[in-house]
Amino acid sequence: MNNIKALRKEKKLTVDRLAKEMEVSKSTISLWENGKTNPRINQIEKLSDYFGVSKSYVLGYSNSKEEPTKRYVDGLSKALERLNEIEKKIKQFDEEYSSFKKEYNLFLKEPFKTLENTMILEKTMNLKIASLDNPQKNTTIIKKEYEKILKSMNGSIKLYKELYKSEEENAKSYKDLILGKSFEPQDRINPDFEKNNQSQTELSAFLSAVPYCLNYSTTMKVVEYAKLLSEKKENQFNPPY
Repeated sequence: MNNIKALRKEKKLTVDRLAKEMEVSKSTISLWENGKTNPRINQIEKLSDYFGVSKSYVLGYSNSKEEPTKRYVDGLSKALERLNEIEKKIKQFDEEYSSFKKEYNLFLKEPFKTLENTMILEKTMNLKIASLDNPQKNTTIIKKEYEKILKSMNGSIKLYKELYKSEEENAKSYKDLILGKSFEPQDRINPDFEKNNQSQTELSAFLSAVPYCLNYSTTMKVVEYAKLLSEKKENQFNPPY
């Protein structure tokens, strides 16, 4: 169901007042609000401008009142910020790992007389290591602790690199949306997609493909073609992969 009635009430407008603003009859407004008919594209744009919300929100497809492009730009901006933060973390962990491994190699070459002012003393959670008076007599224990901490640090670096890769893909998806290379179903603005009680998502499944990877106009053509085929039971459309 569309959001026209909710938007009208939110603005405290009568059906008569909205009809005048949209230059249509009161019965047309009633038909829109009850989902009996859908506004035409130019009327959707007019409603969107009048209420200051996205066209897909007017039609009830999206829960976001913001125009898709603004939402995509905001999403991309936040994704880039997160990428920058993760990149700083990776650099920090890399530097710490490099310094800690250097200290470890020095210890292997010549065990320290004391652990005072060492990185291992800062990072260890092992109270036994922290209380050792003579590290040179406990090299095996200290060596194992070094290796344990190095393994943990390396795991943290791998985790942040995976997060970076995931966020990169997220940023790319927003870029593709902005450039029109991909499309989100909730941002569709053509009510004809819902003809014969088949949603765009259902038609996508019928196609055995995902047309949302296409731009909006191409997606629309593909789905409209699927609709035509689906109206006849004898037609089975199996696109090549």
